[in-house]
Amino acid sequence: DHRDLHSFPTRRSSDLESVVVPNWGLGEVAGRESLTIDNSDVQMIRIDILAEKKHMWVPVGRLQAECVRPVMTPNQVDKTLDVIAGGVAPEKRVTWNRRQRRYNELVATNTPQSLAEVMGELAAVRRGKRLSFTERRLFDRVRDQLTAEMACSLDIPKERALARMDTAIGPRADK
Repeated sequence: DHRDLHSFPTRRSSDLESVVVPNWGLGEVAGRESLTIDNSDVQMIRIDILAEKKHMWVPVGRLQAECVRPVMTPNQVDKTLDVIAGGVAPEKRVTWNRRQRRYNELVATNTPQSLAEVMGELAAVRRGKRLSFTERRLFDRVRDQLTAEMACSLDIPKERALARMDTAIGPRADK
């Protein structure tokens, strides 16, 4: 079941199609290019990663296999915020290494639901104690990715999307 670029539902940001790339965040499909790899011409889709000011190529027909997905719908934005607001801190007995492995697996799936689960758990931990450096880095990365995607989905400024995200996240611990 592979979809090509034209059957892949996307949101438009100016004249380019917006997609979400795992571990990179929001990107814009810049077009198709033919690249020579091992003496063979391969049709690729070029995606410009906005936050990183970089670009990547994905072979035509491999978007889904690479977990590149369309920007979430406005309805998914509300569901995502609900999951974040309802996040529960994990048991204290679970080590950070085990949680980190699970979080990285969830982030790699690149679904709004899995990103919201990570954000919700980290937000719940943050309400009880100060996050470690590594937790904070993951928290910031997922928050930035979801905020950019929400802004694109709802066609609102990033600052408004961030305000909605921060309301779902809740206050931080003073400890």
